[in-house]
Amino acid sequence: MINKIIVLCSVLFFTLYTYAQQGDSKFFGEQFEIQILDEQKLDKIDVFDDAANPIQIKGKIISSCAKKGCWINMDIDGNSLFVKFKDYGFFVPTSGLEGKSTIVNGKLSVDTLTVETLRHYAEDDGRSQNEILAIKEPKVTFSFLADGVYIQ
Repeated sequence: MINKIIVLCSVLFFTLYTYAQQGDSKFFGEQFEIQILDEQKLDKIDVFDDAANPIQIKGKIISSCAKKGCWINMDIDGNSLFVKFKDYGFFVPTSGLEGKSTIVNGKLSVDTLTVETLRHYAEDDGRSQNEILAIKEPKVTFSFLADGVYIQ
């Protein structure tokens, strides 16, 4: 009798868990408690404070890596933010994310992307060979290393 109750409870738990995962919103990587995100300004964040706690940034997805889903590009109030995923520990869908709202949790930094890296990202993005070869200079940019992503 106890075994039947345990089996029934297990089936019920997994059914409810599966049903909850079928919603439109989903976490990738580590789940995190979503903070209320008021007006956010990238220029107000101290990117040189290594001791800073992870931050959350909200925006719309512009594009994602079409090969593996190992990065996304976000629009934050008209500014583009490149988001990589910590230790390649998780991936997002490779298509269908454009225009969706997202919240990323992690660390913001200033990076200099080499020509080789920029060309690699352009190739991942499905750009033409001419567009890839037109990249001839490194780029200084904000980048974000996310340990978790929430996509609505």
